[in-house]
Amino acid sequence: MKTLLFTCTLLLSSGAFSQNKIYTITEQYSAANTTLDKIIVTTPDGTTTAFDITHFMLDVAKHDSEFNKILNNVLSTGCELLNPSPNAHGDMNMKAGMSIFTRTWFLSHP
Repeated sequence: MKTLLFTCTLLLSSGAFSQNKIYTITEQYSAANTTLDKIIVTTPDGTTTAFDITHFMLDVAKHDSEFNKILNNVLSTGCELLNPSPNAHGDMNMKAGMSIFTRTWFLSHP
């Protein structure tokens, strides 16, 4: 009887402790090269889709509109934004004369 009670408790509580499904949305862009601005969406199963969008230095309104469409598409699946301020970092490559910056948002799908 104790084993049955333990098994039932374990099965019922496992959902509360299971790992959330995490989506990532990453933007890569260059400050020196206005042809590089892309959004990379990675789903919980590892599927990655890249979208080239308008560089923010060329047209900030168009850039934001394109980015918002991608973000809203992911949010419409029921995801919640875990970090409204993205994790950001840059890769300075002085030899190539180009710096690539990255911002990443994490979203949880219940």
